[in-house]
Amino acid sequence: MPSRGLETLINWVQGPADIEGVGEETIRRLWADELVRSLPDLYRLTKEQLLELDGFGEISATNAIQAIQEIKGAVPFWRVLLG
Repeated sequence: MPSRGLETLINWVQGPADIEGVGEETIRRLWADELVRSLPDLYRLTKEQLLELDGFGEISATNAIQAIQEIKGAVPFWRVLLG
């Protein structure tokens, strides 16, 4: 049975935050590798951590981190309530 924390993260990136390039598959991989266990962990991710994962190259890791940082603090409050 999936963790409630994992489901919360997936719902966040697919819903209120809508982070470009970071979807359910990425969150599941980050969870499995114990890189992300909470929303603060997501926002503390580094490009170097992503580069260690299969499927992430320089450009995709840079773009994912940039998208995560851009959305930090930019999610309207009404979307947070929906999340």
